[in-house]
Amino acid sequence: MKFFAIFIDTFREIRDKKMLITFGIITAIFACTYIFGLSTKPAGNGNIETTFFGDSETINAIEFVQKQMMFFSHVTTGIILFLFIITFAFVIANLLKPGTLDLHLSKPLWRPQLLLYKFLACVSGVLVLMLIMTATFWSILSWKAGVITLQPFIFTFMAAAIFAISFSVITFCCVLTRGAGAGISIYLVYAYLLQGVLQSRESIKAGIDSPLLANVLDSAYHILPKINECLTIATKMSSGKETNFYPLTSSLIFMGVTLIVSCIIFQRKDY
Repeated sequence: MKFFAIFIDTFREIRDKKMLITFGIITAIFACTYIFGLSTKPAGNGNIETTFFGDSETINAIEFVQKQMMFFSHVTTGIILFLFIITFAFVIANLLKPGTLDLHLSKPLWRPQLLLYKFLACVSGVLVLMLIMTATFWSILSWKAGVITLQPFIFTFMAAAIFAISFSVITFCCVLTRGAGAGISIYLVYAYLLQGVLQSRESIKAGIDSPLLANVLDSAYHILPKINECLTIATKMSSGKETNFYPLTSSLIFMGVTLIVSCIIFQRKDY
């Protein structure tokens, strides 16, 4: 019951920030594009003939659904996760305001319990909203293609896990600074700059002969989360391909350690 109350409270916060309206607009744009722009007809042997804004193609029906869902996931995931990261960063920061924090702690909740419940509420909110978006688009494609395949939903659950990994960094920075700005800035620098450097570490080591630099790059790569590689894992899993789960496993361990440290700081720090 306590978690459910925090979950509902979190949804009210993102509603007040107009996030649900933005989410609905993005979903409606994709839905309308495929409802009115895509036409299909059976072509025999499990194939369909598709016409999408004048371009025609004959393709296996299940492959078509998976292909279009993968395109949809790649286009929307980056945008949606970016918006969610920023929105929920302020949700955590608002939790740490003296009045709000005192109100929550007046209930029978430990500080670490409150922080973890809020974190899980944010992650659950992302999963619910992404499932709604994915189910809407999947229903349209399945109706148009006349087949049902649940494999594309794997990407949705993976995307929620990737959000949780990224959001653990935001949560840690919010607990440390009581503001959302530092967490958002650190996440953007890492996700769009430093992560690319670490992924290119072999090329950097080949160009710069420095054992110290090599050790620093390798250590940082193995310790820090691997967001882009986790997205690659999600893509391969959705396509039924074999993959190496090390980037995901190490990133989940990083998330767990980060949350434990955040709870310790939250418990001891005077707000």
